[in-house]
Amino acid sequence: MFQREVPGEIYNLPLYYEWRTMSVSMAEFQPSEKGIKFSVLVVEDDPFLGDLIVRKLVKNGFETPRAGDGEEAIEYLKHNTPHLVLLDIRLPKKDGFEVLEWMQSDPMKAKIPVIILSNINQSEDTERAMKLGAKDYLVKVNYTPDDVVERILRVLHGTYF
Repeated sequence: MFQREVPGEIYNLPLYYEWRTMSVSMAEFQPSEKGIKFSVLVVEDDPFLGDLIVRKLVKNGFETPRAGDGEEAIEYLKHNTPHLVLLDIRLPKKDGFEVLEWMQSDPMKAKIPVIILSNINQSEDTERAMKLGAKDYLVKVNYTPDDVVERILRVLHGTYF
């Protein structure tokens, strides 16, 4: 059991890895008895997919604020600091790259891990997102909601523990 401080909170978590598969067990990855939850901002303009991902995250104990476009995401981030951002690239008003650029311009927001979840499978977009600080880039058709939760767990574990 390790104790690690996460911005403004303390978590008591056992570390559980199966090194062969690099999977993190959700049962072992729970905040302390204080009822603290990890917060994942879901930025997705497709209501069906957004709802599906939010339901899966809530079922696994996450708080899941939502934004339907890049402007909403930036507005939320101006006043809040989630533990992770799940970000689509093709969004109305401001795209995911603009959100990443805005986050990089603020030293505190630049520390928030970002996972891209996009329909776009082009190496230029992947490279650009990673240069702008994204920790992972997932193409929607290749991942189930369970896979997305697993990737979120990996990134959170690598960032905070």
